[in-house]
Amino acid sequence: MGKCSIYRISVIAILTLSFLVSPLFGQYRIFTIGDSTVQDYNEGYSPRKGWGQMLPFFFNLNQIDVINKAVGGTSSKSFYNSFWNDIKNQLKQGDYVFIQFGINDRASDEARKAPYDVFKDYIRLYVKEARAKGAIPVLVSTVRRNAWTAEGLPYDAYHEHPVAMRELATELSTPFVDLDKFCYDLFVAQGELYATRFLTMNLEAGEYANYSTGAADNVHYQQIGATDMARQVCEVIKNGGFSDFNAIAPFLKPQYPVTITVNDASKDKTTIRSTTYPEGIQVTLKTIPESNAKFIDWTATTGTLSTKQLHTFTMGSSAMNITARYETTIAANIVIDSEAKTLTAPVGNYYQWYFNNQELAGATSSVLKVMSNGTYTVNIMDATEICYAL
Repeated sequence: MGKCSIYRISVIAILTLSFLVSPLFGQYRIFTIGDSTVQDYNEGYSPRKGWGQMLPFFFNLNQIDVINKAVGGTSSKSFYNSFWNDIKNQLKQGDYVFIQFGINDRASDEARKAPYDVFKDYIRLYVKEARAKGAIPVLVSTVRRNAWTAEGLPYDAYHEHPVAMRELATELSTPFVDLDKFCYDLFVAQGELYATRFLTMNLEAGEYANYSTGAADNVHYQQIGATDMARQVCEVIKNGGFSDFNAIAPFLKPQYPVTITVNDASKDKTTIRSTTYPEGIQVTLKTIPESNAKFIDWTATTGTLSTKQLHTFTMGSSAMNITARYETTIAANIVIDSEAKTLTAPVGNYYQWYFNNQELAGATSSVLKVMSNGTYTVNIMDATEICYAL
């Protein structure tokens, strides 16, 4: 057949029912109280969100009214003294009150400072007074700060306050959502870079329009992280085993999986994880390339979604499979059999052979019978590998 030279080619593609307390007016209400990691933010702060802001997306809002009353900068003490009385007066039978404090309770000023015992006393007041109004209090341990030990593990930056909330949930027999533990497990599973660049508000300059010079904030959460926290709250409502949630669990919306793959795992430092989303919520796709890698696009079964590393879309009502595609290189290892006069391409899912840049009709298997000398090209999936037969 003659002499054959192999050249490197760039690839541009992959790969028990209890007694239910009914609300007085037919719709269940969920109040969320807490600090800036729970509160609502306007679009001028995007992508910064509180988990209380993302919570409504997970419910059928014809049956559930989510009322986020969280206030940034507050502790269990300062919120109780400045905001609780107004909320308490709105409570009625069958309402839920999700309570998360513990970050600003560590402040040094007297208005907010609430060490372990003081913190417990204020949480007991919330629980007692909510129950007196016929409402159901739910304790939530605080989300974690993005802080790490020298050993590469999440650091317990809020120390005794999450512990106190766990103890109080047992003491007071309330439902409990352990976001502190959930964060720990998520941080460990995804790693420090993911926690820094995907969950908390650490942004590159120009990455988001509202932060032209970037941001370095390890306390507050991006929408990705806030959505993860809200999803975990709903997971406990649905599967946490607390009978108090039997009334509202049926009104959680279905969630649909978004499965993320990367065509070449050597090309990204980290990429948004696969998880589930309810219809109507904003989904963020994000990938961070290695220094020598070139990102091409996000591709779904419907086609290309975006050529930008950061892309958002509104979730629909079906599962999605999305690939982050990077330019990569496949070793040029076409097998040449001079005796049989065949070319055999590497293993792939799809093949199309070309001769002198012209498509060979029907040449869609991994093995090609060579009829003439010239330049042979094969597309493997979306990847191109060239063999020159001279």
